[in-house]
Amino acid sequence: DSVLGDDLPHEVGMVTLSLILPAPGPTTLGFAEWFQGYQHRGLDIGHGIGTALVYPCTGPLVPFTNNGDFGISVCILSEGLYVLVAHMSHKLGQLGEQARQGEPMGESGATGRVFGAHTHIQVCTTPAFPTDISYSRDPMQYLEEPMTPEEKKKLDDVWKALCAGNELELELWNSGGNS
Repeated sequence: DSVLGDDLPHEVGMVTLSLILPAPGPTTLGFAEWFQGYQHRGLDIGHGIGTALVYPCTGPLVPFTNNGDFGISVCILSEGLYVLVAHMSHKLGQLGEQARQGEPMGESGATGRVFGAHTHIQVCTTPAFPTDISYSRDPMQYLEEPMTPEEKKKLDDVWKALCAGNELELELWNSGGNS
C-alpha cells in the first residue's frame, strides 16, 4: 500500500527541496498519522524546551496563516514550497530576512496548541497551511541524504555552541544521546 503523499512529486519545477532537521530528536508524531480526529500535516520532533534549532532550508522568511495553533514559528519559502517550523520558545529571524540552512534559528518550545515540548516541521504548497492535508507534503521525503562527516561536524559544532548555556542538553549531546 502507498502512504499518503508517496505519489506526489518531490520536485517543484526543476529544483528539489532539500531539508535538514532543525535539531536531533525522536519523531513523536509522523506525517498523515491520525491525531484528535485529523491527519497530522507535518512531523513532530521531540526535545526539551530551549533546544537549539537551525534553519532546515534556505530562503526568505515569509508571512503565513497562524491562528495561534503554531505558537512562535517561522515560515521559509524554499524552492516554491512553504516550510514551517512551529512551537518555538524563541526565534531569531524576522520577516523578509534570508534563512540559511544550518544557521541558528532559535529554540524549541511548547507554544501554541501543544501537549508538550517539541518542534513541528511542515511542508505546504500554500502559506495558508489549511487543515486539508492535500496541500501538505511529507517532510521526510525532502530530507537530505546522510550527511558527510564534515557536514555532521559543522552541525554538531553549531548545535553545541547554541546550547553551551544549557549544561543538561550539552551533557546529553556529548554522551551520545543525540541520535
